[in-house]
Amino acid sequence: MHRSCGRKISLDTLLDERNGWLSNGTLSIEYGFRVEAIQDMDGIWGFNFHEMATLEKQDTITLYVYDRDESFQLYPSKQVVYFHSSYLKNRTFACCDLGVSEHTDVLQIAHGVNVRVRNLRLIIPIAKDLEFQNVIRFCERQLIQENLCYRMNYCNKFQIASKYNLNHYLAHLLKNVRNVKRLAVALKTVKLKKMSSEYMKQCTKYFFENA
Repeated sequence: MHRSCGRKISLDTLLDERNGWLSNGTLSIEYGFRVEAIQDMDGIWGFNFHEMATLEKQDTITLYVYDRDESFQLYPSKQVVYFHSSYLKNRTFACCDLGVSEHTDVLQIAHGVNVRVRNLRLIIPIAKDLEFQNVIRFCERQLIQENLCYRMNYCNKFQIASKYNLNHYLAHLLKNVRNVKRLAVALKTVKLKKMSSEYMKQCTKYFFENA
């Protein structure tokens, strides 16, 4: 089977059996349709990662996502993935556990789609494991702008800010903390050894300025 993508071939070349385009004297042309993007109920268009984008496998990377008793394959653009993820760079495939919808959301965000974060506690860990820093920053902005963790325990908010190095979100939390005692209670639940220097610096500054 021969393929031609993006270059012109003369009719004489196609009809010359020595060039291998004919099969038993017949020239067959295969074509198909692929859904490139899908519009969600909220009006936002998202990429279709469930089908390979092109005929050439080298243009995509394959993510094998194992969700409960099923397995799914996602085909994001290799160029985009390599640019944003040092973990996936130069890989042709990767295996992931749990959450095909969450993995899809991570890929949508990585490709620039303005997705509303549905399950923050799953999306940010996946983005961290796959080293998509642009996805983590996107989620952090939504945390600040939309207060998506309003149902979350106050201490858990500081834990998330520490665990995923969400320094802008930490600044947002400190700006809205009621008093020093409340901050002290929250910080007791955060592991000191896992705090980044920036995290400790911001908290120390708050104590000095509000003690």
